[in-house]
Amino acid sequence: MQNIFKHIGYNVDNEASEAKELPIMMIKNPDGSARWIWHAQARKPYFLKFYNVSGLKPFAFATFCRIVFFLRIQRAIFSSKKVRLTHCDPSHPILNLFESSQWALFTGTTGPNNKMVIFHQGKEESEFIKIAPSNSANELLEKEFDTINILKNLKPITFSHPKAIRDAENILRLTDISYGGERLKHFSEEHKSTIFELSMKTTVNSDALRSQLLSEVSDKLHSDSLTQDQRIPVSLIEKLQELSQFCEALPFKMSFNHGDFTPWNMYSSVTGLNIYDWELADYLPIGFDAFHFIVQKGVMQEGKSWRKIKEEIDLYIPEELMNRWTKQSDLKRDDYLKLYLLVNATRYLYLYSQQEKWHAQISWLLAVWDDAITDLTKAEHANRGEFISNIFDYLQSKQYAAIKFPNIHPSLLSPNSDIDLCIYKNDYKSICQYIENHSAVKHTIMERKSFMASVKVFLHDNSIVCLDLIWKFKRKALVMMDAGEVLRNAVPNTYGVKNMSLKHLAEYLGLFYGLNAHEIPQFYQPYILALRDADTSIEKIIYKGLESSETPTEQLKAELLNYSPNIGIRKLYNHMAYAMDVTRELLFKRGLIITFSGVDGAGKSTIIEKTKYELEKKLRKRVVVLRHRPSVLPILSAWTKGKEKAEQDAANTLPRQGSNKSFISSLFRFGYYFVDYFFGQFYVKLKYVSRGYVVLYDRYYFDFINDSKRSNIHLPNKLLMLGYKFLFSPDLNFFLYAKPEVILERKKELDHDTINSLTISYLNLFGNLNKAKKGAYIPVENIAMDETLKTIMQQAWPKIA
Repeated sequence: MQNIFKHIGYNVDNEASEAKELPIMMIKNPDGSARWIWHAQARKPYFLKFYNVSGLKPFAFATFCRIVFFLRIQRAIFSSKKVRLTHCDPSHPILNLFESSQWALFTGTTGPNNKMVIFHQGKEESEFIKIAPSNSANELLEKEFDTINILKNLKPITFSHPKAIRDAENILRLTDISYGGERLKHFSEEHKSTIFELSMKTTVNSDALRSQLLSEVSDKLHSDSLTQDQRIPVSLIEKLQELSQFCEALPFKMSFNHGDFTPWNMYSSVTGLNIYDWELADYLPIGFDAFHFIVQKGVMQEGKSWRKIKEEIDLYIPEELMNRWTKQSDLKRDDYLKLYLLVNATRYLYLYSQQEKWHAQISWLLAVWDDAITDLTKAEHANRGEFISNIFDYLQSKQYAAIKFPNIHPSLLSPNSDIDLCIYKNDYKSICQYIENHSAVKHTIMERKSFMASVKVFLHDNSIVCLDLIWKFKRKALVMMDAGEVLRNAVPNTYGVKNMSLKHLAEYLGLFYGLNAHEIPQFYQPYILALRDADTSIEKIIYKGLESSETPTEQLKAELLNYSPNIGIRKLYNHMAYAMDVTRELLFKRGLIITFSGVDGAGKSTIIEKTKYELEKKLRKRVVVLRHRPSVLPILSAWTKGKEKAEQDAANTLPRQGSNKSFISSLFRFGYYFVDYFFGQFYVKLKYVSRGYVVLYDRYYFDFINDSKRSNIHLPNKLLMLGYKFLFSPDLNFFLYAKPEVILERKKELDHDTINSLTISYLNLFGNLNKAKKGAYIPVENIAMDETLKTIMQQAWPKIA
């Protein structure tokens, strides 16, 4: 309080006889410091002059304050006190706080350029008085004063600005131009007209100005202040440095811009925009103010992601509008957008690096800038790698611990590698929200349990990123480790990724593999050596298990049962949570049935193996491969030869070699296998699909319809088709085919005519089924294996999602 009043020209002195008593009220910041101070006898809530009433919550707060003042119940609502003040210099008063009660003081936003602002309602007109406590803040006041003089000479038509008086070194008086105006929430024709007028009157095409601007940006980007601030993601600085090099070759034009052109720095009136706070005005790339209005409003007021902000930019600042402002078509709108991001992000990052404490909105801005730069430069970058890099940039301001993460740059993570992160549960929603709204993301699948969430992210380049967000280390109902301790001891690696400490990683590996009754993989065994000097029973068991090459599952379980989170009421809670997880999985986790048909040599086996690999490694789905039938019943010959001999004979016999011609025999054989299909479909649904498995059929019932000879069956096609009506339709059905010449190069089991005939039959069948049945029946010409696999996965991903 002493410092606040000293800058206004008063000393707080409770002992001095000449001190006068001033009754004040205030609203405080979250840290307890004063934010707004006003005279206790003020008739109106003048402090709302500093408040941006935009959005439901701010409107509700402002309405509440007005009602409080209308009812004269301020003392019951706001903090109040009396301070005794003496003049520091009575001959130069900034404002006589005792003479008038119609004033309010804003102590300013935290940071190196902090300024205090007083609003004073005079008898004839009102004014804002800006007070600069520091040299850097005073420089901004000087700049704003000079800028307003420049604006006078421009004689603006579409906007107005305050009058300015500089009556002391650290003081700037500005007339209040807010009366009769309203805030505009969206980028309007009035904003466009103002920007157009400024661009028409002030545009310059100067190599010197361009060079000076980019040189200042480069100096900031390479300054120790930025590069050594661990709160700023290293990769964000690297992206800005790359963008800076790209922009050096752009012949962009510059014009005079407000520099902080936002809804809270202007009002709309009948004469146009009334714009104030010109302290950041300068020659900047054309369109800077337009982009700034939409980006700052989107982040600071609306909490939007870059994807939503970009949609608004596309709507309000199309290419043709940008060309009108710049009078050039050789540079695209997005080139100027890149310049805006480069200049603005660098400017504010440099400012934030001087700031000891960050408010939450800084993290929002960093996330949007990071995503925006990635999105606008994605032609030069790998989508998946940049997305992963963005995730770790976003996490920079949060406490997390990566599990088993290699010591490489996040963008270089293997395509088949998952990301496992220990986080605080409170951060789960914000992380998921960031991922869902990222510009590179097509869609996501989120599976939440009581202790973690699995997130599968499908990107626009058709790549996939899988993340496990863990806030409690559990195996079934047993808590294994203290997640809070893991987070508190996380250690950044060479690339700024916060990893589990070596000791915690060793303990995690030992518990994870031990409780699952698996031997620790050779690759991870050296990590367990970190437990050589173990100081807990669990660590000793893990290390001893490594020495003896045994899996100490039962010992670990017994020890964990004595672990405090697994005792008493917490034990009951853990079991209830586990039961809920299992129930939820059974009720809501659904699998998929995919069938592959085709003649011998069409490449089914290879494609099925690759599909299985993609689903297991990239989507982390459990996969089971079934040959031809559910196989609840064994093949017929097993009843006479035995299962093992029958299967061996079937494997050694070429297809379509059966000699059966009998209708009765065929009907019996078909009936037997149909029973297997009919009852087996329920078995497959219950055992696999209901538990989230993906079932891959190598051949399916369609072989009976089109190629019954392969099963030694000769029956009318209509009868065989009738049987399919009693079966569930698989989710996806692929018919792989190729020209007979191609198939004969792979396998010579069938002749040219047979291949051709079967292919035509399958194509006709799939065409008819597509019209008549639920499910998807998709013919795929299997020439290029990678293209075939891409088609299959593109069809499978939405079904899984």
